[in-house]
Parts: sequence; structure tokens; C-alpha cells
Amino acid sequence: MSINANELYDELKKNITSSRLKDMSIEVISRYKKKDHGYLTSLAERVGISSAEAGISRVFAQLIQLYHPDRLKKITGEIELHKKSGNAEELARIKGIYLVDMKRVQVKDFTFKADEEYLYDDDESNYNEYEEYYDEEEEITSDHGYDDEITEEIVTSDDYGFIEAVNDLYLGNLEYELTLADLQNLEGELDLSGFDLEDLTGAEYCLNISSLNLSGNRIYRIHQLAGLTKLEVLYLSDNRIDDITFIEGLTELRELDISFNDIEDISVLLELPSLQYVNLVENPVSDETIIEELQDKGIIVIY
Repeated sequence: MSINANELYDELKKNITSSRLKDMSIEVISRYKKKDHGYLTSLAERVGISSAEAGISRVFAQLIQLYHPDRLKKITGEIELHKKSGNAEELARIKGIYLVDMKRVQVKDFTFKADEEYLYDDDESNYNEYEEYYDEEEEITSDHGYDDEITEEIVTSDDYGFIEAVNDLYLGNLEYELTLADLQNLEGELDLSGFDLEDLTGAEYCLNISSLNLSGNRIYRIHQLAGLTKLEVLYLSDNRIDDITFIEGLTELRELDISFNDIEDISVLLELPSLQYVNLVENPVSDETIIEELQDKGIIVIY
């Protein structure tokens, strides 16, 4: 092993501590609450996280999961592994991520997809992680099978809503309208952040998407998402949501951002077996013992 690798190892072992990760996480959270999109994007690019086509919710989620103190054991494990193999290049990469001076990050100009115009005034007193019905007229069922006749129907509505947003996203000015079959065939990521949506009617047919970004809209009912059991990532930041009980069946959900809403009851989060990360910033959570329970399960909770 080269001397350079030894020196890097000693520097990393000395300086990457739980306290340092905590301070870095607080800085990231503070910038997020201040809507400092340029800073977060610049930091992400500097540490090797691509922000291209990403919204602020996604960039923030990646950064906070990188710097969260709960990652210390994994980080030190990587350091030991690279010391053993004499991989100075990987040790230098780790240094660039965790020993970066966050106060001196140079903010660059980015063409950044602003997916959030927060509905709430800033109030720094409401967050401190590290420092101390819908109407029954639209009942959801577990049956999401659609016969061939239905799936070929054109989906339309009188008002601009989910269907129209998907049409705009994929088809633009083309003279074509999505059918239910088209919605069912959508896979992967669907980003409708900042579309000024209130109505999610039609979202219930998107059964095969794995990532959905609805940040920066005017949504208050999310019951249409109850059957999207393949969802792994769901961003609902900056809406008007006060009830998230409908996500109980999303057993594959790993990442959830519900920041900047009006949610008091978060008990449903305890029922999500795959959950690894949840952002609760700026919600009037009524029972903070649930946050402790989530953390005890190893889930990264930002609040």
C-alpha cells in the first residue's frame, strides 16, 4: 500500500465522525428549508450526484442519505476495505465527499427544474432532527383489473388534471390522447412536479411505474395512489395533503418525501416494510414517538 493511501486513510479515520456527518446533514436540511436550490445542486454535482433533470426533492433526498450519521458504519467499512486493497483513488473519492467544506461550496448557475414553490412561510423553529378523507363517493378497492374494452378508452376530463398533465408531458401538441392501456403501459419514472395539479384521477391506472414525483402541486387527496404497489419512490412535497393513510399498501416503497404538507398522523409509515427514507419537514406531526419508532427500525427520518 502506498504512503499516499496510508495518509488518506489516517485523515479519513480522524475526521469522518458522527458529529461531522450530523453537522453536514444540518447544513443540507437548512439549505433545503431556505429553498437554496442552487447550493444543493452545486453540492450534489461536486460530490458526484447527477442533478440533471432532477427536482430539488430528489437532490435533497440523495444528499441527506449520503451524509446522514446513520451511514457512519458503512462509510468506515468502505474506508477499511479500500485501505486493505491499497486503493488510494477510492479513498480520495471518499475524502472529496465527506471532507468537503460545505461553507465554501461555489454555487454555479444551473438550469434547474424547480419542482417546489413552498406553500408555507419559513419557520426554522419547526425542524430539529439532530438538535433537540377523502369523500366516500370515490371508494378505493383492491381490484385493479381492467378489461380490454375499458383499456382502449380515451381518458378525458372537463378540468386540467393528472391525465392532461401526462398528455402534455409525453405528447405535447400532438393530436392524440392517452388511453387507459397507455397509462397501464407506463413504466419507470413519472415526473409531474410543478404541473399545478389538484386532481389525480387517472393515476390509479399507472400500475407499473416505480417512481412518481408530484411535488409542487395543489394536491390534497391521494387515494388514487393506493393501488400503485410497484412504487419504490414517491415525492409529494409542497402540496396540501393532510391524510396519507392510503399509502398503506405500497409495500415496495423505499423513499418517501411528504415535506411541506399538513400531515398530523404518520402512523401508516410503520406499516411500510421496505421504507428506508422519509422526509417530514414542515408537517404538524402530532405523535413524535412514531418518529422514534421509525428511527429504531433503521429508517432515515428528516423532520
